[in-house]
Amino acid sequence: MSEVVEEAAQIDVRWPKAVLKRLAKGPEQQVVLEALAAGLAKRDPAQAIEFTEEFELGSLERTGANLAIAAALPESDQALAQQVLQEAISYFTPWGSEQAAQMAVRLLEIRSYVDLPEPPEADAALARLANRITQTDPRAWGDLVEELSSYLQQEQDRVVRAPIQAGVALRLARFNPEVARAFFILEGHFLFQSDFERLPIADITRGAMAMLAADPSTGHRLLEIAERRCHSPSEWTEFFDTLIELLQTSPGLSPANAEHLINSAERAVDRGVPDDEWRQLSYAAEQLVASAPAAAGRLLRLDPDEDRMRRSLIRVAKKAAAVDAASAGDIATAAERLVLSIFDESEQSNELIGLAEAFAAFDPEHAIRLLKSMPATGVLRSIAISRVAAVFASAFPDRIGMLIDTLDTGDGTASLMTDVFEGVAKVDPDRAMRLVAPLPDSPHKNLVIASAAETMAETAPGRSAELAFEIDDEFQRANALETIVRKIVADDPEQAAALARRIPDNDRGDYARISALCAASEAFIAQDPNQAEELLVLAERTADSMDDGCLKGSLLHDIASAYIEIGTAPLRVSKLLTRAEACASASGDDDADRRTSLLAEVMIGWAAIAPKRAERIAESLPDQWSGRDADLGSAAIAMAAADPRRAEQFAAMIGDKWELLRTQSALVEEFCKSAPARAERLALSMAPGSYRTRALLKVADAEVRRQSW
Repeated sequence: MSEVVEEAAQIDVRWPKAVLKRLAKGPEQQVVLEALAAGLAKRDPAQAIEFTEEFELGSLERTGANLAIAAALPESDQALAQQVLQEAISYFTPWGSEQAAQMAVRLLEIRSYVDLPEPPEADAALARLANRITQTDPRAWGDLVEELSSYLQQEQDRVVRAPIQAGVALRLARFNPEVARAFFILEGHFLFQSDFERLPIADITRGAMAMLAADPSTGHRLLEIAERRCHSPSEWTEFFDTLIELLQTSPGLSPANAEHLINSAERAVDRGVPDDEWRQLSYAAEQLVASAPAAAGRLLRLDPDEDRMRRSLIRVAKKAAAVDAASAGDIATAAERLVLSIFDESEQSNELIGLAEAFAAFDPEHAIRLLKSMPATGVLRSIAISRVAAVFASAFPDRIGMLIDTLDTGDGTASLMTDVFEGVAKVDPDRAMRLVAPLPDSPHKNLVIASAAETMAETAPGRSAELAFEIDDEFQRANALETIVRKIVADDPEQAAALARRIPDNDRGDYARISALCAASEAFIAQDPNQAEELLVLAERTADSMDDGCLKGSLLHDIASAYIEIGTAPLRVSKLLTRAEACASASGDDDADRRTSLLAEVMIGWAAIAPKRAERIAESLPDQWSGRDADLGSAAIAMAAADPRRAEQFAAMIGDKWELLRTQSALVEEFCKSAPARAERLALSMAPGSYRTRALLKVADAEVRRQSW
């Protein structure tokens, strides 16, 4: 509501004023009043000031409006912003209502930003103003804490006072727990549980978290109150979600406090938490591991889904190794029990890759034992050896030789050694090149050189390219050069383009050459479109020499898309897309899904230049195609500027509710640029909810900008 009112105030103030007039005095009216003031400030600061003067100086309404105006005014009006904030501070007194007490806390919070190196982004403007006011007159803020305390003491009826004081204390705790501590005490005792009945469980839980560091006993009492407030499944879920949010968003959380929160989460779990809430555990654990790795492992073990728990434990064990080896060992051991319970040998080997990599950072012998337990042949063991070697090269460089000796069975030694050296190359490419130098030329040796070259690309691109050209196999050399091009193109497009041109123009390097040329061309589209087009012409010539099939078709589509970005004549793009479309049915070697995927790519390409052709392909896409809705959405957005009517028709073909809303929202944004009436009609036709609200706000914002012209 506040966003809608703010946007509306910038167009026509009559509707938001009518809304304000209909609302009874209270929190909702205050929210609308402040949104109206902010909108007016963006449109006409003088009118915004005139609006505030309708209210009594020092009143709750005028103070809130002044805060909204100060936050909304642009940099060019900072003197006025400072003036209205100064008025809010100087004349407001926290008397008369619970809302007034909360406004006093809000002013205290703004004052607290002066002492923060990085205040919240949402209040950055107010923080800068508060800092200027404090520098000019440190006494400008008065003693709001004392005034707030005096106001509360004036209320003799405990039943009235206690809930107000509980709300004030919880909000104070979020930014000044030392001051908040005194407000949790009334008549010599901690506030009763009943005093918090009107407050959301999430607010009580966040207050508990804020108090744990400053006053653990208060924090524990608040957690207890929050738990006791939970009776229904939805309340337990709210409690659980808030705990996980706090674990995820509290950097540097101490192990002791993390354990307290996890204890509460465990009790919430026992009361029943919906399955879709469990996915949050892994995100929270990954944030928590930096300061409380043991608690992170314990948190993950709450997950009832063993597959998800196993993957998360392995991932967190890797991160914990850099913090606390003992905790990392406990987490990895828990993961190992789950991995060893997998019956399928291939699936177990796949999980052992990550597990061995985790152990390698703190228990190299155990990592080697896990490698030896894997089947002696196969690509999974090679991947595991390479990853463990990379960790050893960083943490235990003297163990590289032992790794080779321990795993060597007497046959396949060259392959084993190159697996190890490839891992070393990802960390220490120079050492890897010294180790691999005595080996005879082979595809395995080429992999090590390629890995070393790719690792060097960002720090020593010249040396990286030299190494890549030492690879004797054309296919491996081309792929290594393409990887280097992608890594250096943002920093050095000229060198990237030069390397892309040198990739072999034959059937051993065609895919890598075209991909590299397209990647290099993107870097020149804005600064040198002629060179970008020259690179694409080379890519097109290479594509001409390839056999027809889905791979060629996909590359032709990529070239066509790059031409569209440059603004090349549609006829040339049309020819490329026509050839790409023909490739979808040219080869029987490609499966149906791959052909459908190519057709979907071509459809999106046609959408930008020939929407009718895109429509014909759309009608042929099978209903069971997994990417159908997303591809239709992309095509609709691509054709929005050229054919808005057909873009809406494409959107109407989307079956998934959320994909439809995302597409409609993007179309509204595009239509706002050229067809505002259509944008408004489409936004109004969307299903009620946040997407529709955001779309209507985009329409309103576009109207504000048009009026400002």
